[in-house]
Amino acid sequence: MTTEAKEDVGVELIRARGKLYHFVDGAFTLLKEDVQASIVRDRKGERQGYASFSMCVYDEKGKKVTHQEIDNSLLARFYSSELSIVWVVFLNDQRVSLSVKFEDPQSFVKFRNQYSVCLYEVSNPTAFDDLKEEDQKYVMESERDDIVMEEADEDDQDEGQNSFLDDPRDGAKVANSPDEHNRHLAVAYNNDRTFVIRGKHMGVFRADDEGMKFNTLVKIKDQKSTAFAPSQVLLHEQDRSMLFLNPDDKEKIYRMDLERGDIVNEFKAPNASVNTMSASSKYANLNPGQEFLGINKNQMMRFDPRDRDFVVQKKQYASGTKTNFTNLAATGAGYVAIGSENGDIRLYNEVGKIAKTHLSGLGDPIIGIDTTEDGAFILATTKTYILVVDTRVKGEVKGGFLKSMGKNKPIPVKLAIKPTDIMKHKMKEISFTPAHFNVGRSLERSIVASTGPFIVTWNFRHVKQGKLETYQIKRYKDNIVADNFAFDDEERIIVTLPDDVTVNRLRSRR
Repeated sequence: MTTEAKEDVGVELIRARGKLYHFVDGAFTLLKEDVQASIVRDRKGERQGYASFSMCVYDEKGKKVTHQEIDNSLLARFYSSELSIVWVVFLNDQRVSLSVKFEDPQSFVKFRNQYSVCLYEVSNPTAFDDLKEEDQKYVMESERDDIVMEEADEDDQDEGQNSFLDDPRDGAKVANSPDEHNRHLAVAYNNDRTFVIRGKHMGVFRADDEGMKFNTLVKIKDQKSTAFAPSQVLLHEQDRSMLFLNPDDKEKIYRMDLERGDIVNEFKAPNASVNTMSASSKYANLNPGQEFLGINKNQMMRFDPRDRDFVVQKKQYASGTKTNFTNLAATGAGYVAIGSENGDIRLYNEVGKIAKTHLSGLGDPIIGIDTTEDGAFILATTKTYILVVDTRVKGEVKGGFLKSMGKNKPIPVKLAIKPTDIMKHKMKEISFTPAHFNVGRSLERSIVASTGPFIVTWNFRHVKQGKLETYQIKRYKDNIVADNFAFDDEERIIVTLPDDVTVNRLRSRR
């Protein structure tokens, strides 16, 4: 039952008693002994046709202490062990972290669930009440911090978190392009090469015991000698080729022979633009195969340059479906996960078929997606958090790529930076680069992403055990453009800055 909130700001959806804390000098200090936290549906949003909610805190006399509009900029985190919510706000031009500790578990859970629903509705055109029951559960529990995907065993007891090494070695710079900056990164699987796109040029680097060494600079130009700055790159054919997308001609895909440094083929997708490419399977680039995948907003395609039609499989959705695909990734078996602008994730066992599983989005665009080799887990990166999705179905052999998960849809796990760490490191806007699992012949054990000048790594086994905030942070001198693990070496991360490329080293504590 809803009631009118104080000061007639809207309809109150929930109210819960607790204590208000303020994060000062590295610790939380009690600010108000007795407060009531409230979530309100704002009238202004209703009148203008969009969802808008506010979180308010009142003191024991009913006076409003703080009031913030609910959206991802609050960077709110819920802590079940403390029965608390912690968030970040700007007050008097300063960033402040506040927390409400609720007086009982029931109040905490109800408040967390209501907050999750409101956060969904401000980011998504679909009303929460219009979702299927299993999708409502998926959304409502998306802010939980106590999801255990795998229990710890005896071998886990001595496993610690990797830590960053202080590395005095300098990074390498791309020569002769002072007016351009690094944008894209591609790390080879079959040799020690790293490729960095810098405007209309591609820098080639070599990693050795001394760090990164600049090798050569290649100008990117089509077969008519017209230079262009690619919107995406993809290593191909055992690192002997590089595929490029040209933002000015989205129906073409360009193939560069890396030994020659020239674009030698231009492939055309008939009547279809290509926004994003992916390997046809997780480690397809270890083999000489030529097939690869691509998507645009409402199509997924499999390409084979050897075929006269080039597009050998495709699945096209009607424009009214509004799939709004953004990126994709393939498992070792070639199953495909596709993310979208509204946060939806679709799982396919084959290109050209309908999705076996459709996970409703939380409303935030997915800017990057990755999978484990076996397809059991997906990383879906948004601007302010990274979703870890378990595609397995308990008691079943087939997971979400092979059959509809239906009511067995997983509760998504959110990886994010703690509000207190945002304060500690004086972070500005949170804006993640696409997160990646480590790659190679061993199981996935680490996750890497970055925001601003900070690189962040998570121990994946800890994440599966529900330890979401045992990450490591390292600051660089400049904002990080892209990062990824070296192949078969999870203790070596290639980091691209606007004008440098460097190797970050981790110390394993296993």
